[in-house]
Amino acid sequence: MSTHILADVERVCDVVGIIAKGRMLVQSGREALLERYAIPAFEVEADDHAALASWVEELRRLPWVTSVAPRNGAFRITVRDVQTAKHALLALAVNSGISLNRYEEVRPSLEDVFLQLVGSEGLA
Repeated sequence: MSTHILADVERVCDVVGIIAKGRMLVQSGREALLERYAIPAFEVEADDHAALASWVEELRRLPWVTSVAPRNGAFRITVRDVQTAKHALLALAVNSGISLNRYEEVRPSLEDVFLQLVGSEGLA
């Protein structure tokens, strides 16, 4: 099966090959790809956008946070250390006075893996 719709690949394929600009970057089992390349992430959403924006700036300065980016009306926080994030994110939100509507550790997708591999190869 060849497709650009990675959500379909994730649902039906056990082995995945990722090709960019005509070059095979990696071929492996779906779960092995997710374990090896996916970056741990959390998503948060709140109604108070001003407080959330201030909190996001605070998060960007933390050594265990890789990036904070808007995504589908929420913020995706990628981290180096999942355990630290699990213990600290909610406490930091409470200390900042933010009432979160949603806090979720997100399962990485093949799209996340693809974007990481293509970006790391300079092919984007």
